[in-house]
Formats: sequence, structure tokens, C-alpha cells
Amino acid sequence: MMTRSSVAVAAVAGVGVTLAIRALWQRRGEYTKFIDSCGDEELDRVAFTSRLVAAERAMESARPDALFHDPYAAALGGESGKVMSAQFAAVTEASPLYKWREYHVTWMAVRTKYIDDKVAAFAAEWGSRGGFQVVNLGAGLDTRAFRLESLRTPACRAVFEIDFRAVIDAKDRCLKRLQAAAVCARISIALDLADEELQPALQAAGFDARTPTLWILEGLTMYLTPAVNSSIFEQIARFTSSAPQALIVGFLGDGDKIPPDIPFWKDVEGMRAFVSSFGFPHVNAQRFGDPELHYGRYPPARAPDASNCFLYASS
Repeated sequence: MMTRSSVAVAAVAGVGVTLAIRALWQRRGEYTKFIDSCGDEELDRVAFTSRLVAAERAMESARPDALFHDPYAAALGGESGKVMSAQFAAVTEASPLYKWREYHVTWMAVRTKYIDDKVAAFAAEWGSRGGFQVVNLGAGLDTRAFRLESLRTPACRAVFEIDFRAVIDAKDRCLKRLQAAAVCARISIALDLADEELQPALQAAGFDARTPTLWILEGLTMYLTPAVNSSIFEQIARFTSSAPQALIVGFLGDGDKIPPDIPFWKDVEGMRAFVSSFGFPHVNAQRFGDPELHYGRYPPARAPDASNCFLYASS
């Protein structure tokens, strides 16, 4: 069985926590047992990491002072997402590195709002200048193409969602049951970013290299090796000569809080330099708790937490 200490070792990574947990549970057969014990069949046995995120989006949406509203999150998160969130809360409460029960659910709310705002700003900037498109890498159970009013415009040419085929199919089944309708053109692309080229798949799906593009890497970089991350950024950089490009990138930035299973992390200055090296000179990086990454939810007495960070970069 998975012990409390093994959960704690994985959980200190915040956004990257589920990589280590999923790997451990799958090795020991505990992953399937967990899903079965929840009686949770909405999304079969896929998209486990995204289910936690969706469940916590639902928790935020239920608050009277919610930073956003996601009407699909509860169904996508399911019972297993709620149970996992409760387990994370117990771990972060007990951990000497955090001592904050609401750490993870607060981080999910803040990072979701941060991305929503960046999408809205990009849409406002380019929507009146001929149009734009969005590419969401490792989209998981994200619902922005269904809920963001900033995308409900003919200026949004398309939102491309990229993930594994099993994740895409399970998500689509759930959203179909909910009778959810996308607010813009939504194109799903089944792709393993660790092994397959991004550029040909996008172009085959109708990606227009001449259209300003916003790339979202919400919870992806920490799951990939340095070589794969470099390859993805190199492929994105090829489009900068054709049209303006912008990036929203989540990353882990505190080596003292990251388990050894995590293949990629950089501190804030290192990540800023990494992204800049691919032709994105304008990089604004924020730690959890910094001015653009707290939305009044981060305790003012706490120092900003570099273990969970985001950056916005433009070409």
C-alpha cells in the first residue's frame, strides 16, 4: 500500500505532484484500486492528474467569491478528483514545507485565473487586428474553449487541444453527456509530445502559421525531459517569423521542494533565460504569491513560493 510518507514526498511539488503519485500507484496496482473504490466511471481510468485539477476548479467555482466559474469541472473531476484533493490537503497541512491545508486548491484557483486573464488579454489585443488562435499543449480536462467569453468571437480562428487519444476521447464523452457546446472552433489533436513532432500535426489540423498564436503549457514542462522541452520550444519558435507568438508556461522553480522523479525544473531566472533563448525576449515570470499570481488568495505573511510559477512571454 502507498504510505502517507510516500504521498508526502510526491506532494511537495505542488503542480508536479501527480506525476510521482500516478507512477507509484500504477507500479503497485493501487491506481486501479483507488478508482474502483470511488465508484467513479465518468472518465474510465484516464486523465488522472487532470481530474484532480478539474475537481479543484469545481471547488473554486462553488465559492461565493469565485475567481472564475467552470460549470463542467465537477463532472470532469469526478469522485476520484475530490478524494485526491482531500488527500493533498492533508499532506500539505502536515508538511513542514507548507503547513497550509488549502495550498493546492488555492494554487489551482490562482493559476486558472492567471491563464484566463492572459487569454482574455491576448484575445482583446489580436481580436481587433485580424484574428488569433490558441494552442493548448497537454490540455487534459481543460474547458476554456467551452467557458471563456473572451473566446466567443469570430476573431478566434480555433483552439487546438493536444493530448493523448485516451484523454481526448474520455473528455469528449463526458462533455457530450453534459451537452456542452464550445464557444469557438475547437480542434482536438491526439499526440504524444514526448515522441511525436508537433508542427506537422498542427498543420494537418488546420493551424495557420500566419495567425497570431497563444500557446498554453499549463502543467506540462515538468513532465517532460529537458530535451523534449527544448524540442517543443524550438518548434514553437519556428512560427515567430510568420506571426506574433505568445506563451503561457507553468514551471517548477524550487529545487528544494521537487521530488527526484521530476525530469525538468528551473529557477525563475533560469526559466526566463531558457525561454528567451528561443526568440521570446519579453518574459514576465511570477512565483505563486507574487503580484500577478495571488489574486488576494495568498497569505500576505508568507513569502512567495517558487515551487509553483508561471511566465508570460512574447516574440
